Amino acid sequence: MKLALALLSAGLFSSCGAFRTLDRDLVELGKHGVAHIKLVNKTGREGQSVVVIINAETGKVWKKFVVMGSDEVDVPVLAGRYYAAAFEDLNENMDYDLEELGAFRGAADPLQIGGTEPIVEILLVISEETQPETTPADLQKAIEVANANLSYHNVGNVVSLDDERFNPAIGALGMWEPAVFLERELHGFYMLEKYDPERTPVIFVHGIGGTPREFKTMIESMDKELFQAWVLFYPSALELKHLSDGMYDTLNVMQRTFKPKKVLLVAHSMGGLVATAAVERYNDEGAHDYLKHFVTIASPLGGMSSAKLGVEYAPTVMPCWEDLAPGSDFLTSLYFTEKPTVPYTLFFAFRRSGIVSPSGDGTVSLASQLRLEAQARAGQQLIGIDAGHVDVLSHPQTLEELNRLFVEYGSPDTD
Repeated sequence: MKLALALLSAGLFSSCGAFRTLDRDLVELGKHGVAHIKLVNKTGREGQSVVVIINAETGKVWKKFVVMGSDEVDVPVLAGRYYAAAFEDLNENMDYDLEELGAFRGAADPLQIGGTEPIVEILLVISEETQPETTPADLQKAIEVANANLSYHNVGNVVSLDDERFNPAIGALGMWEPAVFLERELHGFYMLEKYDPERTPVIFVHGIGGTPREFKTMIESMDKELFQAWVLFYPSALELKHLSDGMYDTLNVMQRTFKPKKVLLVAHSMGGLVATAAVERYNDEGAHDYLKHFVTIASPLGGMSSAKLGVEYAPTVMPCWEDLAPGSDFLTSLYFTEKPTVPYTLFFAFRRSGIVSPSGDGTVSLASQLRLEAQARAGQQLIGIDAGHVDVLSHPQTLEELNRLFVEYGSPDTD
């Protein structure tokens, strides 16, 4: 976050190489498309269905997510040809069983999405009646492919924080060249070690231009006998709504695949906005009870005036800047759940020099970090740290308070 927003005040507008790169990349990204999934469940049975979108050219799963009842969902995809399948998940195992009904599109002729077909509506009807292109053999084949490629978007892949993909230069790639980032399949929900059902997962979400490596000191300070780290890595230039929806859907896939009883969530900087939107959706849908505590650290919950300047004056506008600008539709609609269920702690950072500076941590103002709706969500759980925007992640007080919260809300042996 500090790197990205400092660019606005560092005079990069007069040296537009980075913006030319961004412009070319966004043009390329614009060639991709959206799969508008319209799922209709006519069975009359309550419960979840699973939707799977598969790239017909690579055989890899592009996205796999849960839908309750009938719903419509927009899924951004890279330009290509795709299959789409949906099935009842009566036993909630994320797998297709023969007694479960389903639907399959694209079996005979995969669907072209992107390029000349920027938005493609895909109707998937689950009913007792056989639908066009839907046979048990077709559906079983699709789900077999899905199961063989569970690591789509690197979901559940085990890597080290020292892996080259978490190099700061790759974080910058996600900010200035998001299409390249996606095409290289760098994004994902990674584990740092093999899943252990006896330990509680703690998910870490970075900010703009960042990588999970920024949490290294924090992760090393955790009690490894009680907790394990999962990390989200994403192209941070994109619209925050797309990022938060992707996080929410993938988080549910992780939970239903590995079935942890408790999950904790920690987000820094702009990652706090991505995570907050996902948590609000989690609260609103009320379909899960695994998320036990949520933390934001030095997050611009009220937006960034520098992002507004970027929208107004930059030669090319980074999509996330529009959402970060104070008063944006994304920020205005952020806190919509009337009765949130996930306990929340708000960490704010500031630099003390005789008095608390209104500039906050040197990047995000105190006013933005301490947005009133966020304070209301946190209640008494407000923690101030005398540190800068990045230094706060390794500050001893931050580590001490976080580990206290981990034990209080996430110990595997407590209810």
